[in-house]
Amino acid sequence: MDDQQMMKIDLAAGESRQILVEGGSTLLLLSGCAEVCSPFGWLAENIHQTRTQLDAESSVAVEQGGWIELSGRSAAQFVVLPPDTMPLWSSLVRSLEKMLANRRLTAAK
Repeated sequence: MDDQQMMKIDLAAGESRQILVEGGSTLLLLSGCAEVCSPFGWLAENIHQTRTQLDAESSVAVEQGGWIELSGRSAAQFVVLPPDTMPLWSSLVRSLEKMLANRRLTAAK
C-alpha cells in the first residue's frame, strides 16, 4: 500500500465493491448515495464494523487501514484520497539528500 495514488470508483445502484485502503485515507462521494463499511476492528473484546451512509459531496475518514466495502444505494462515484503522510522510506531518502547537499555546500566553501 506504499505510495498509493488517488483512486476513482464508479458503482451502479446495488453494486458492492471491496477495496484495500491505508489508514488516514479519505473517501469522498462525488455523486449518488452509498454506504461505507469500515474494516473489522475490536471494541470491548468484540469484533466491530462501522457502517456510514453517505450522500453526494460528503466524505468519511478511514482511521484504520484495511479492507472496506463500498455499496451503492444509487449510482455512485467515489474518490479515495490517500493519507497526506509520506512513507517512512521516502522521508528518510529526502533527509539523506538534504544532509548530503548541505555537506557539499559546506565542503565547497
